Amino acid sequence: MYLRDLGDSLLRRWYLVLGALALTVGVCFAALSAVSPTYQTTSSLVLVPPKTTTGVSGNPYLYLGGLEQSVDVLARAVNADATRDQIAKTATTGEYEVSADLTTSAPILVITATDSSSAGAQEMLDAVVAEVPTVFRRLQASLGVRANSQITTLEVPTDDGPSAINKARYRMAALAGAVWLFLAFVLIGFLDGVLLTRTMRRSAELLLRTDAMDAPSEQTAGNKQKAGNK
Repeated sequence: MYLRDLGDSLLRRWYLVLGALALTVGVCFAALSAVSPTYQTTSSLVLVPPKTTTGVSGNPYLYLGGLEQSVDVLARAVNADATRDQIAKTATTGEYEVSADLTTSAPILVITATDSSSAGAQEMLDAVVAEVPTVFRRLQASLGVRANSQITTLEVPTDDGPSAINKARYRMAALAGAVWLFLAFVLIGFLDGVLLTRTMRRSAELLLRTDAMDAPSEQTAGNKQKAGNK
């Protein structure tokens, strides 16, 4: 019932609805300006087997099988708090995420860095890429693996630099516009109700005044009729 009444109110005050829709554009632009874009950049590290496996003239890419478990272990180590604290000394802002590349069976580690600025995202990515080999060497050394037998990493850049991610901005703008329209429509419905109440009250007062003015006339006519009968 209330929704139907609200629809009737919006139809009656269509000019206010047009004004609210026009202001919605301004609200959306204001929300876009208030939320800064997020910049994201990625890179990949492929795990390369040691020369003790490939030989002096062997092709390391022919021996990538079986390194998938090493990718998972390395990703967990790089995402650990201790590694994050170490990287934060170089890149003071931004966030990063390291995971195995699920789109391929090759032992590839995907690094994704994000920040509120393009320079910050690139700085974070460079810091993580520089720290990963150190973490990997430390992991293997803790198991007693000699340096010439350790698995190494090779960077494979996957994009041309940080790019702006505007999903959060657009989502915020859409939310702000929807909330504004909802509040505006409710306000228009309330205003319409107030105006209708005032109109009905004035009509009722005018009707009462008319009845009050007609009552003496009817009484006078009745008295004259009584006097004539006498």
